[in-house]
Amino acid sequence: MKKSPLTILVIAGLLVTGLAVYRYARPPVDGPSAQAPSHGRPWQIQVEPDGTSRVFGVSLGHGTLREAVTRFGPLTEIAVIARRGEPGSLEAYYADASAGGITGKLVFGADADPRTLEHLKANAAKTEHMASGARKYRVSVEDLDSALALPLGTITFIPSASFDEHTAVARFGQPAARIPTEAGVVHLLYPEKGLDIRLNARGKEVLQYVAPRDFERLRRPLLKARHKPDPGN
Repeated sequence: MKKSPLTILVIAGLLVTGLAVYRYARPPVDGPSAQAPSHGRPWQIQVEPDGTSRVFGVSLGHGTLREAVTRFGPLTEIAVIARRGEPGSLEAYYADASAGGITGKLVFGADADPRTLEHLKANAAKTEHMASGARKYRVSVEDLDSALALPLGTITFIPSASFDEHTAVARFGQPAARIPTEAGVVHLLYPEKGLDIRLNARGKEVLQYVAPRDFERLRRPLLKARHKPDPGN
């Protein structure tokens, strides 16, 4: 049976539409069409000329805690963590975050002066003791906006999956320094990236970021705690 020109056009249109839907809906495969995200992964650090940086899509050196919350959504918790006699630090915490497809715990630390921290502690919605010996002061609803407006100073990421030094070097490059601080713990320092990678043979690895211009705030305490490895290691 001979098809009319109109029928042929309709069939051709359906085939083109079906192909477009298939290409859009099919699951990604390895290769150029399934490339990893171009930003947001732990090793994708954008260093700026002024010594600041962007990590996980937020700015270290110019950003605020609010920028981080806008990027990652509702917080698990925001609180001041402090030991007795110390002002402590304000931390915005995500128990289950995804950084460019890499899952883990994520903590954004604010740069807050002692007076601000004391106010947040005095006005806390709830306080509780932590296993570490520190005390947690949960930020009240009344103080939330002002807390989120504080400058972002540090980012700490604890990946769900463990990794070793070989993997760290493959992803981040050779470190400028390698500092052992205690048995089974080694810190890989990347001052040009504003990054300290804490490798722990007996626990979780920790990545801590600051603006590269502020790297001494990470390096200084490590030099004080420097530990010589056991003979033969």
